[in-house]
Amino acid sequence: MGGVKLPSLAKTVVQVKTVSIKTVLLVAALGLSTTGCSTITESLDPLTGEFDSGEPAPDSHQVGKPYVAKGVRYVPREYPDYNVVGMASWYGQPFHGRKTASGQIYNMNALTAAHPTLPIGTQVRVTNLTNHKSVVLTVNDRGPFTKGRIIDVSRHAAEHLGFRRAGSARVRVEVIQAATIGGSAAGSQQAVALPAPPYLSGTLARIVTPRNRLQCVPYARQISKVSIRGDAWTWWPSAKGRYGRGNTPKVGSVLALKRTRRLRYGHIAVVTRILSGREIIIDHANWLNRGRLHLGTPVRDVSANNDWSAVRVWYTPGNQYGVRSYPAHGFIYPESPMAASSAQQGHFADPEARPTGTPPAGLELGNS
Repeated sequence: MGGVKLPSLAKTVVQVKTVSIKTVLLVAALGLSTTGCSTITESLDPLTGEFDSGEPAPDSHQVGKPYVAKGVRYVPREYPDYNVVGMASWYGQPFHGRKTASGQIYNMNALTAAHPTLPIGTQVRVTNLTNHKSVVLTVNDRGPFTKGRIIDVSRHAAEHLGFRRAGSARVRVEVIQAATIGGSAAGSQQAVALPAPPYLSGTLARIVTPRNRLQCVPYARQISKVSIRGDAWTWWPSAKGRYGRGNTPKVGSVLALKRTRRLRYGHIAVVTRILSGREIIIDHANWLNRGRLHLGTPVRDVSANNDWSAVRVWYTPGNQYGVRSYPAHGFIYPESPMAASSAQQGHFADPEARPTGTPPAGLELGNS
């Protein structure tokens, strides 16, 4: 909460300097246990016990030192896809005019917030789930340290959100602009959640669990005519000379996402339907970890040049597009390079496309 200096107040905060060797070995083992494609995990918020947006889990990069407050250990981290529902409260006097954990002077009339682990400088969208009012706030303080509460907002923010008199409200907190290591917001553009277009209302996107959990690579080989071995990130260079490649979507082609710090093995998905030049439907595996299948998933081209070099993926549980964009190589076509080159121009439909949201014939499913 406001006025708590981290980590300088020894009586309030005890800095944690050591990490268990067992923990390090366990994390390393988990990192080595997954091959084929990136493991996109559901991250559990330690304060609310609720899952976030289901996009990639928080970066392992640490922003700020671990600390303990009221007997609870907190580890500041980057959470670019943080999306959590919980209780919010607000604070004003007597913290007005005091230094915050960031070193700034707390102004209860500014649009700021306190969060226990989000990096200082992170911008979040806070939405009151009762009246649906929302406001964008900058995290510049630490807290709340009360069980069940996920964020403290300034008095002015509470007025915007309509719960100043009530004192607290059930809210959704979403990161829309991450902070740099130095604590200032990075970049000038905000990564806001894209609303679902009207024609995707009631989409057939769904998640199913096969009896044998799958990674994205073997699943892509199973349902497409592209047969490449190796981790997902190797598919694009391996396809050169064997299969056609391009930046135009085509039913049956494989969308190849690039390997990044978050997508360590890259990721691949099979195109099952073309909605427009900037929107497609894909089937893929292991997007939210646990080897599950995501069928009938919309993907939108968000690149500046409409070349599918950056995409956003539909988050099925939330019935909306995720906030993160992923860099993509393009599409791998099952035909030879020459045949694919002549066929991809203007190809936005396929009469033999398998209905979206339908698993391939012969795939044995467990309980959804």
